[in-house]
Amino acid sequence: MRILFDLDGCFANFVDGFAEVIAKVGGSIPPQSDSYPDVFAYDKRDLPPDIRTAAWMEVGRSHNFWMHLKPYDDKLMAKLSAVQHIHDFYFGTNRPGPTTKFQTEVWLMNWFSNPTVLISGDKASLAKALSIDVATEDQVSNANGIAEAMDGKGIVLLLDRPWNRGEKEENRVARVKSLDKALGHILWPDGEV
Repeated sequence: MRILFDLDGCFANFVDGFAEVIAKVGGSIPPQSDSYPDVFAYDKRDLPPDIRTAAWMEVGRSHNFWMHLKPYDDKLMAKLSAVQHIHDFYFGTNRPGPTTKFQTEVWLMNWFSNPTVLISGDKASLAKALSIDVATEDQVSNANGIAEAMDGKGIVLLLDRPWNRGEKEENRVARVKSLDKALGHILWPDGEV
């Protein structure tokens, strides 16, 4: 099985890492509402543009920002690691920065041997070119684009997050509460790994 995993918002906790960078460049984090902010929501909230720009510049200059993000679910990462020899895993992201691919690979090597990291803003094209069977995503527009590119020939799992609840996913996209459970039905249907 060929699986395309989104990173930020699904596996990597970008929000907390970016909050540290905002503080480092002299900003204060906007108060969170009762819903957890979108992975890149600081671009959509009332963060002053100069602080937002400075924070993104800091991330772009950093040679280790992406290596030090915390995983959302370390146990899920370990389970996926246990079946990596059976399936083809691809990790797609649109992270900025000159050493992003290297940093992301180093981060993934905490669980996976030789991870395949693809940097692209067009995950739909990646899914189509790689003939992906399953894709995970937390952004509705990406999930819908991937579903369209897969043309009904695969499964797109949209991880239910507060930031994506106001948007409608296509019928071919399955909104799931837990990647662990959803992927479990697909990757280890006979029980836990």
